[in-house]
Amino acid sequence: MGISGTPSAYRVLLALAAIVVAVGAVSLVVTGAGRTAPTSTPSASPGPTLVPLDCAPGQLQLHGAYNECASIDTATSSCDDSLVGLDDIFRLTTTAHHHYELYVDIQPSTGPGDYELTEGALQVDFYDGNRAEWSSVAGSLTVIANDGRSGTVHAILEPWVGNTSAQALSVSGPWSCG
Repeated sequence: MGISGTPSAYRVLLALAAIVVAVGAVSLVVTGAGRTAPTSTPSASPGPTLVPLDCAPGQLQLHGAYNECASIDTATSSCDDSLVGLDDIFRLTTTAHHHYELYVDIQPSTGPGDYELTEGALQVDFYDGNRAEWSSVAGSLTVIANDGRSGTVHAILEPWVGNTSAQALSVSGPWSCG
């Protein structure tokens, strides 16, 4: 103690430092400062969960709203391929005797290559036997032949207007106009 019972300046500073450290420690604990926020796991890409299917070569794989292999019925399919674009309708059949239609609309088409599917000018639509429709929201269509009559499709489709299904649909595999 100093003169007349007052604490020394050293003790006052030491007490103030202890109070500042204590308040700072409590503040860190309460606010969580210094801790890293939990990292969020990235969500899966849009589209249905793929169930392994044992499709024959040349068949399309349907995943999501339907989980089966489908073949293009070349006798009833319609291919209108021109220098302007692709406007193809593929009638699909399955071993369970389901009938579907796959519409490919690529406007404009510039020949062989990859086309990113979008709503509107570059799209794939799918209809089931009840005329419920799914329309592409992502994916790609590849044209591999110079005449524009074959390739592969990998489309993620969402239920479209009037479709009561809540499930997305994925269509992938080869396509051909015969």
